[in-house]
Amino acid sequence: MTTDFSTDQIKGLNIALNEAEILGIELDKANCRIGMTLLPPSLDKDGNVPNERRVVLLFQPVGRFVASYRMGRWDDKDAPVVKFEPEQILEKIGEFQQHYISGWNFINSDKFKFDSWKDRASFDYSSGVEEGMAHTIDLFQDQSDKIIDIRIWFGDFKLYTPSYEPIAFQDFIDGGKRAWDSIYAGGEKAKQFGIQTGPVPYTNLDHGESDRGGGMTHKPL
Repeated sequence: MTTDFSTDQIKGLNIALNEAEILGIELDKANCRIGMTLLPPSLDKDGNVPNERRVVLLFQPVGRFVASYRMGRWDDKDAPVVKFEPEQILEKIGEFQQHYISGWNFINSDKFKFDSWKDRASFDYSSGVEEGMAHTIDLFQDQSDKIIDIRIWFGDFKLYTPSYEPIAFQDFIDGGKRAWDSIYAGGEKAKQFGIQTGPVPYTNLDHGESDRGGGMTHKPL
């Protein structure tokens, strides 16, 4: 099964995903799916930070799954590649200590230039399921001495709470937009996210040209 996403949905999902923490990623080969748990910036309708912000993304079917773990800066073309099996992705992501994803472009985007690292893969898994090649999501984790780039091809994905109650796309998008509006406005409650913004609000960003850091930095809470 595949799902078509509108331009507005993709833009909204990219906003809601920006600066989320990756808590875990797991591949389920038997069911041709990948589960991912994130902690995104979000505010509820009353402008409060929810007690539970974790979101589970379930991608299914998955057509291909590639990662490149390199010991060096993201722009170091000679950084050694760490080889591992796709089933070890949770362990390897854990080595980055729940860092943030950023860049404003994640779904159906070539912003992170897959061609620049695809030949330096730690693994390259294909399921052979054609329906799982309809869409992509690109993620990365970056520290001063190491980086991991990840691309997942998928046919559909759904959002859930940690107890697997469905979350509507629009509810997820709205929560993210409220958070970013508050962050840029200097809202007190949004300071809990520990994000310091750059000079340009997301509403004015060219979503095809934002840099790898998305104009954000994190400060200690």
